[in-house]
Amino acid sequence: MGVPAGAILTVPEVLAHPQIADRGLLADFAAVPGVDQDIQVVRTGVKLDGAAPAVDSPPPVLGQDNAEIYGDLGLDAAAREALAADGVI
Repeated sequence: MGVPAGAILTVPEVLAHPQIADRGLLADFAAVPGVDQDIQVVRTGVKLDGAAPAVDSPPPVLGQDNAEIYGDLGLDAAAREALAADGVI
C-alpha cells in the first residue's frame, strides 16, 4: 500500500493559477486595517445552488481577535498582560 499524496501549491502559486481566476475564486480587498497594501484572498470552491458564499470582509489581521478568544478561555486582562510580558502570547 502506498501513501495517498498530492501536490500542494504555495499561496503565490494558488493566486497565480489560471483555474482559480477562471472559476472566480479570487476576492480583492483594498485598505485593509493593519496592512500596507491591497490583498487578494481565495474564496471557497463550494457553490450552493450555483452561487458561492459571499466574501464581504477581509481576514482578520494578526492578533485582532486575541482579547476575545483569550477572554472566552477565562483569561482576564491582567492574565493576558502577564503572559504577553513573559513572551507566551
